[in-house]
Amino acid sequence: MEFADELGLDTKAFGACFDADEYREEIEEDMAVGRAAGVNGTPGFVVGNQLVRGAEGFETFEALIDAQLAE
Repeated sequence: MEFADELGLDTKAFGACFDADEYREEIEEDMAVGRAAGVNGTPGFVVGNQLVRGAEGFETFEALIDAQLAE
């Protein structure tokens, strides 16, 4: 709630949304897909068939995307 307040969000609405668990199932499904792909931390990305762990610069992603497009 501190972060929501720092960001200037309506903390009452944010808290109600958070507590409602409306999106829990969707989030858990996304997390399962990530784990199945080998993502076990944040940030984690899958570019085509390549797993990228951690924060990387634009050049890394550009090279991965170009390599995937060339296949």
